[in-house]
Amino acid sequence: MVEVTTLDEPLLPALLAFLRRVYPSPHKGDEAYFRWRFFEGPFGPSGAAYAIARDGKEIIGQLGALRDRLEGRGRSEDVLWLVDMIIAPEARNDLIGVRLVRKVQQSARTILLSGAGPHMEKFYVALGFKKLVGNRTLYLPIRASHVAPAKIPRGIVRSVDAALSLVRPHSVLGYLLSLAAGMRIEKDAVPNDPRIDLLLASEPEAVRCASTPAVRSWRARRPIGRHRIDLSLDREGVARGYTFAKWFRRDGGPKWIDVVDHAGEPGAVRALAGNLAAEASREGLDFLRLRGLPATQRELRPLPLLDRLRTTVDEVFVWSRDPGVVRWISDGPIHMSGLASDRTDYGGDEWT
Repeated sequence: MVEVTTLDEPLLPALLAFLRRVYPSPHKGDEAYFRWRFFEGPFGPSGAAYAIARDGKEIIGQLGALRDRLEGRGRSEDVLWLVDMIIAPEARNDLIGVRLVRKVQQSARTILLSGAGPHMEKFYVALGFKKLVGNRTLYLPIRASHVAPAKIPRGIVRSVDAALSLVRPHSVLGYLLSLAAGMRIEKDAVPNDPRIDLLLASEPEAVRCASTPAVRSWRARRPIGRHRIDLSLDREGVARGYTFAKWFRRDGGPKWIDVVDHAGEPGAVRALAGNLAAEASREGLDFLRLRGLPATQRELRPLPLLDRLRTTVDEVFVWSRDPGVVRWISDGPIHMSGLASDRTDYGGDEWT
């Protein structure tokens, strides 16, 4: 008899053993990483909403949840992000998945998820979720092989890679222009730096809610992976731009720098992104990826970023007991990347 419950402390050792057995990333079953994600989040622990499927004493499935908050247009909403639905191969069937989602729905008013993929769309729509197209993700290709669509012939991709090797210095154009304007980059800023909050005070509401001191401090405490906060400063030392970046890799696949969060004047953010692109090029990485609100992304030209819609990042499914909340989120602009952007995409691992 399969029983679906929520996570409590006595179940944690068995759950971590299950994650180490069935999940490809070695970090999912790391206790320090797990506690950081689900017990120490800036909006509170989420174990009470974390669904576990057990057959007797054996864990055969799970569905994680992260507490977050959406803000925009004068209102806010506490939400849960669903992450990492995992069912043991020997126990997979739609009924267990349905029961896991239903368990989380019992304890939530509003739920979001991203990265479900086209094959899961009917599953979530049948459970009452509405599919939205969220934020576009921008790519600065350093090597085209991991950015170009699969239908493009490999010979053409190799030619593009050869051309990129000739024009790669152009990827730092924003950085070079900023130096000429007197901007300088300060790396490894601390998350509670008051200059960041002063910078964010003039940003849109949806940007500010994504970059509170609590969220920045939580991100910076992550126990694994390489990550960094950078500031772009003018001649007087005033912060004009901010980025939070992580380094990612996929075994046998791409390596990249992910700009998870950014804010500030377009020229200052271009400087920061250009500096990161220069680092990616020096380190032999494949691309720079930049995520964030579309309004701020559109201002980042002339950095030669490529628009590319990826299901794992850009599609969001929303469910709420209140239809007005669904309409509010659908109408945007609402910050929708939230803490879910702190999980890995592609099944990739944080770069240690």
